[in-house]
Amino acid sequence: MKVISTVIFVTLFISIAGCSKPSAPLTAPSLKNNPYQDVIVTTTQPLMSFFNAKFGEGDRTYDIQIDIEPTFTSDKLIEYNRIPEEKVHITSKLVEAEDALQDNSRYYWRARAVDAKGNKGPWDSSRFYVDTKADDSFMGMVRIPVESIEVSSGFNPKNIYDLDDPG
Repeated sequence: MKVISTVIFVTLFISIAGCSKPSAPLTAPSLKNNPYQDVIVTTTQPLMSFFNAKFGEGDRTYDIQIDIEPTFTSDKLIEYNRIPEEKVHITSKLVEAEDALQDNSRYYWRARAVDAKGNKGPWDSSRFYVDTKADDSFMGMVRIPVESIEVSSGFNPKNIYDLDDPG
């Protein structure tokens, strides 16, 4: 009987300990997606996207801050909170029209995860530059309109090569 009591106690202790075990702390999301460090964006409403954080309790949301100061303390600070995690790997947020960024300006941005219990993870931060005319004259080249595009499906007889035919 003593063996059965011990087995029940150990099993119960492991079950209870397993239920109350806290998950690993939240990691920072990775801002190595878009806009990447020091990239030039060509729109005043860029899509801010990042690789999702890991761990935490329950569903995660994200806070994003965008500012002209690396300290995120200017009066031009843009803040988006409780952005739900998307997809398997990447979450994104389009800068809203009323928050359109200033052309020819450097911006700093950061993001952090918040889990279902309100635990906040560390920030990851990056910077980018807004230049809406950068694509117009990249490397001093003038872009011209595309006249036409032709794509082969591979079924055109001119595109078929018979490598087994020696003749």
